[in-house]
Amino acid sequence: VVEVSGAPHAFSWIPRLAVAPDAPQRVLLLWQEILFSGGSHGGEMMLARSVDGGRSFPAAINLSNSQGGDGKGRITPEYWHNGSYDLLAAPGGRVFAAWTEYDGPLWVARSVDGGGSFSRPVRVAGGRGERPARAPALAMAPGGAVLLAWAEGDHAMADLRVARSADGGASFRELATVGLPGYSDSPRLAIDRGGVAHLVWSESEGGPFRRQRVH
Repeated sequence: VVEVSGAPHAFSWIPRLAVAPDAPQRVLLLWQEILFSGGSHGGEMMLARSVDGGRSFPAAINLSNSQGGDGKGRITPEYWHNGSYDLLAAPGGRVFAAWTEYDGPLWVARSVDGGGSFSRPVRVAGGRGERPARAPALAMAPGGAVLLAWAEGDHAMADLRVARSADGGASFRELATVGLPGYSDSPRLAIDRGGVAHLVWSESEGGPFRRQRVH
């Protein structure tokens, strides 16, 4: 057993795990650490990398470093869920991390050196005047395009949004709005070898706190 989070007084939880498909000794972990950096909601996105198959993890890096309450997915102003983030390890040393803040911005940070360093996060959605983004999901197509799906918050008839990056995660263009006449949530993405994208999500007819079905 290896302890990865290095802050004994911090609340660290809900990890995501990814292994590089072409370098199985490279193991990456992303988690939410409840650190209060001056905002109304605590939360930072921490990432640690092992290059020896998970036997050891050097000190984690803070990908978000903000006051926004990172890793929180707002459902209403009074309710939110933690764990609003995703991690993707792709061939060629590419790593992508996506997360949302309590107030709604959706961020993506990328690495081209196997998670050794990351770009400054790019905001994809959830800006001023937009509905909060929550529950992001990442996937990569065989040709290298990155797909990103997320759910809307603060809306009883929320839909899902899907965006695509053709430049390795440096920018995203929104492709589609997906959903049924109800509350859509919790998207997950997978892309098969033929390039067909599969999207699964939960749907309820009466808002976010009613019985849901999977579509």
